[in-house]
Amino acid sequence: MAPKQDPNTRFFIGVEGGSTASKLVLLNDSGKQLALVTGAATNPLIIGEEECFRRLNAMIVEAKSQGLCLSGCVTEHDCEMFGRNFMAAYPKLSKSCRVANDTMGSVYTSNLSDGIVLISGTGSNSILFNAQGQISTCGGWGHLFGEEGSAYWIAWKALKTLLDDNDNFSSSIYDTKRLREVICNHFKLPSESEIGYFYQPHDKKATKLSNDEAIDDIFRQAGCMLARMIVALLPKANQSVVEAGLNIICVGSVFNSWDLLEPGFVGLLSKHLRNFRLLKLKCSSAFGAAKFAAEQINYQLPIGKTTELLYAYSATTSGYLANGHHVNVDAAMRNGYDVHGINGRKNEGGKINGNSNGHSNGRSNGHSNGHSNGNYSNGHSHTNDNNPIETTNISSNCAII
Repeated sequence: MAPKQDPNTRFFIGVEGGSTASKLVLLNDSGKQLALVTGAATNPLIIGEEECFRRLNAMIVEAKSQGLCLSGCVTEHDCEMFGRNFMAAYPKLSKSCRVANDTMGSVYTSNLSDGIVLISGTGSNSILFNAQGQISTCGGWGHLFGEEGSAYWIAWKALKTLLDDNDNFSSSIYDTKRLREVICNHFKLPSESEIGYFYQPHDKKATKLSNDEAIDDIFRQAGCMLARMIVALLPKANQSVVEAGLNIICVGSVFNSWDLLEPGFVGLLSKHLRNFRLLKLKCSSAFGAAKFAAEQINYQLPIGKTTELLYAYSATTSGYLANGHHVNVDAAMRNGYDVHGINGRKNEGGKINGNSNGHSNGRSNGHSNGHSNGNYSNGHSHTNDNNPIETTNISSNCAII
């Protein structure tokens, strides 16, 4: 028998809807995670609105107050129409529905008032936000006109580099033998001459690349592209925030290869910023979507500490790194950030020393699993205790980001 809930308890669902997979989190009004669900892609531009509605409805059967963060909802008109059509298709699912772009889910999850969200997953996007609620964006125009620095762009660049080198159209300065092996093995092709296969439908999958000069250069270029998005937004940023040290929230699986992105990213951005910090979310941006949903009924949903430090840069007056490539652990901990891949230890003088468990610059060889609680299993919901939560007859409001 499921335990009875306080009838005054409010429940919120946040959905992070991506182009490859989606995540749903159920929280109570204390911010406690009660369930976690995984599902298929929910980008309406890729699978169509009708199928997107069906998948969302299938995921949102445990609660009635929803916040959904969807890639593919770009303009204000897109968001308004998607929300209206979704409610028309499933009128009993929720009392109300609001939609915004998926980047806003990460903004709300970060719990920061000023900064930039930089997304690099299947696609890429960036958004500058401030305490006054003003936002500016760069990127997110789709694979024909953008997605620079994304997984799609990296794969496209790898294919383009190989084919151009093969045709002697634009010879690579690096040996492309390893690149050819990786591409042909991944797509199970005898040679790059079977390139027509790439234009046929197939599921998107990631390929782990070994260290190779040609491959490293592609990731370096991807890092440059992502840094250029930040540079494009700087003129619109609050200069006092920039001078104090800009916070950049990094979202997406491409940042799991930060060691390959770093040379290009830091090399370019350090020419424009004297101080900046890269942060990673410790949980899904579905938490931010749930927080956004709660705001629609003027409720401040607590979701706890959600970021950890990936990388910090600080320049001296001469423009060089203050401490090589080492993260400034002392400053990072004073600012309240969890330090990714570093153990903080105080010496007798009280100063914090960083001990790397990975590379000498303090980067971790591991990665956060991105979730504070819950488990994935065949797309089904799992609660944080042994008893299922009873969520029938829940009063609802819906926000789709």
